[in-house]
Amino acid sequence: MPPVNSKKQLNETSRKRKSLTAAQKKEICLKKAITPYIKQKELATQYDVSEGMISDILKERDRWLAIDLNSLQAGLRREKKVAFPDIEEALTIWVYNAIRNNLTITDNILSTKALGFAFLLKEDKFKGSNGWIDSFKKWHNLKLYSVHGESASAPLEDLDAMRDKLRQTLKDYDPENIFNCDKTGLFWKMKPSRTISNGPVSGTKQSKDRVTVLLTCNSTGNEKLPALFIHKYENPRVLKNINKKTLPVDYYWNKKS
Repeated sequence: MPPVNSKKQLNETSRKRKSLTAAQKKEICLKKAITPYIKQKELATQYDVSEGMISDILKERDRWLAIDLNSLQAGLRREKKVAFPDIEEALTIWVYNAIRNNLTITDNILSTKALGFAFLLKEDKFKGSNGWIDSFKKWHNLKLYSVHGESASAPLEDLDAMRDKLRQTLKDYDPENIFNCDKTGLFWKMKPSRTISNGPVSGTKQSKDRVTVLLTCNSTGNEKLPALFIHKYENPRVLKNINKKTLPVDYYWNKKS
């Protein structure tokens, strides 16, 4: 083994062994961008690494400048080894574009997109499991955030008394002949109120387009009536030339839906 001839060579050898976090690499690229006259030798001294490492970092400046400082990746000194790097890269680009455009993202959407990229990339072994999605979110610092929220409740102090009265009213009826129905508004254009992102998300005005649905079944649950469906229009475009009696619901229409 050749002897170390100088202290300078010893320092250079020790510098080569040192590694930097992704956040530090981003910092180096920012310094070079802000002060382009700074020499690589000066940066190497500041971060106690070799000039060669500084050169390699600056060659990939676009990659390091794109690092999110709040992500898990920013604090790591070594790159994450992934089984399907092409899928992860494609999904990463899609996610950050979706966040930038204020699109709603859920675990199911992530999984569906990942499987779509796997199909395009002919990665037959990729399954898009929940574990893979969880790891992807952790690596990119993605969490579930509420876009907006409301909370309201009505006081129901007389609920127990009302239940007792109802039981007395129905006590002589066969449970199979006791039916309950309830209506609900289906806001079919409204996006979910929670989305996956790398930070708090501002809400946008939601679509109020809706239909009304009435659902009915008996108390034993063995008889369910077809859903009653109320739309605004008698003949919406999607039902053009379709006999409404053939639909799996009882279709009605009303301007107030």
